[in-house]
Amino acid sequence: MQIISLLSDWQNESVYSAWAKAALLSRANDLQIIELCNQVKNFELAPGAYLLNISFSKFPKGSIHINYINSDQKDKQILIALANEQYIISSNNGFISMLDNIENVWVCNTKESPFNYINLAAEFAQKLSAGNHPDDFAKATKDYINLNEKYDMPSLAGNMLTGHVMHVDGFGNLHTNISKAYFDKNIGVRKFTLYLRKHDTHNTLQTHYNDRPETELVIFFNSSDYMEIALNKQNASGLLGMELGMKVIIEF
Repeated sequence: MQIISLLSDWQNESVYSAWAKAALLSRANDLQIIELCNQVKNFELAPGAYLLNISFSKFPKGSIHINYINSDQKDKQILIALANEQYIISSNNGFISMLDNIENVWVCNTKESPFNYINLAAEFAQKLSAGNHPDDFAKATKDYINLNEKYDMPSLAGNMLTGHVMHVDGFGNLHTNISKAYFDKNIGVRKFTLYLRKHDTHNTLQTHYNDRPETELVIFFNSSDYMEIALNKQNASGLLGMELGMKVIIEF
């Protein structure tokens, strides 16, 4: 059974998610549709790309992921990308450029209205799920929008590593773009001080939410190997005043 995940900024109040699922199922009824997230902040591509990047390892090879964030583009181009042995469908809005391990990209030109993206994405997903290769109905390309998002990747300057909050989950936990590999490469076992707010500093890593008493702060690398910041049994975002896009600075 073909797995297709949906990523959107439609929020729970919208009917668009139901429309997208209906468009897919009307073309193939043997699909397993998973809503990866429909709570991405409106039009924010970088946090959406982050969520997909940390999710690739959770999906089997051959899975198809459809991005609906900021999908109504005037150029009417729809892209198909291959990354991590999985396919991604997105409008040509810069989303593809933020994904990890992109191997190939194809462009599907269409004369239809960009507002018909839900149906067009379903059409191309159906072709892929039926075993068609993108070369059969699209053209390979390297010419697509490439965005250099301001908090897409962590940065390093001297002894300061700067990351950002890329996602706040339903518990208020803060998910950053600092991967364990990046941390180990640049900091490793050296002593460090992590700054969340001007006077809020921390210098130890834990391995789980329960490594500290309830209400105390924990910093660890989660199952996706990205740094997560939480308050045990509390809402870190609300109590720490940390929101999407805010800086996480580590001095070492």
